[in-house]
Amino acid sequence: MTSAFHLAVNIPASFWDYYIMVVIGCNESWVTVKNIAMLSSKAIALRIWALLVDSMGAKRSLSISMAAVSPIPLLYYNATSVFELMGVSIFSSVAWAPWDVATALYVYYLVPEDRRPAFTSLRNVSSNIAATLGSAMGSWIGAHLGIYYVFLASTILRSTTAMLAYKMTPELRYSSEYRLLER
Repeated sequence: MTSAFHLAVNIPASFWDYYIMVVIGCNESWVTVKNIAMLSSKAIALRIWALLVDSMGAKRSLSISMAAVSPIPLLYYNATSVFELMGVSIFSSVAWAPWDVATALYVYYLVPEDRRPAFTSLRNVSSNIAATLGSAMGSWIGAHLGIYYVFLASTILRSTTAMLAYKMTPELRYSSEYRLLER
C-alpha cells in the first residue's frame, strides 16, 4: 500500500516549485524559504507525533496522516500567495509526521529483525519506482490536460489509497515500551 501511496503523492512532484515560480510569480529564494519552513516544522512535528502515535496507535495515526495529506495538492493549487503556500507546506510537514513514525513502527514490529535490511531495501526500491511512475504520470497529465488536473489526480488517488489502506492495514499491539504483544 505504501508504494501505491507514493505513486499518488508524486504525481505533482515536478510541479511544486514550478507552481511557486511560474504561477505565483516568486523567485527561487522562496523555494528555499519554503523548504526551511517545512523541514523546521517537520522536526518539531516528528517529536510531537512520536508521543501521539504511542497513545493513538499506529493504524489510527497512519490513517490520520494519509487522510490529512490527501487534500494538500488542491490546497496548494488554490493558494494564491507565497504565504498561503508556506501555510500549506507547513501543514503538509505536520501531516506527514505520523506517516513517518507509523511506517517505521510497522517495519520494526512486522518484519523479523534479520529481514529488516532486505525488506527496507525492497520497500525503498518499490516506493522509488512508484514515485518515478507517479511523476511521469503527472508530467503527462500536465502536458495534456493542464496543471489543475495534476493536482486533482493526486488528491483523488491519495484519498482512494488512504481509504483502502485504512481497511487493509493491521493494528499493531505493543506496550508503551514498544514491545510487540501480538500481530
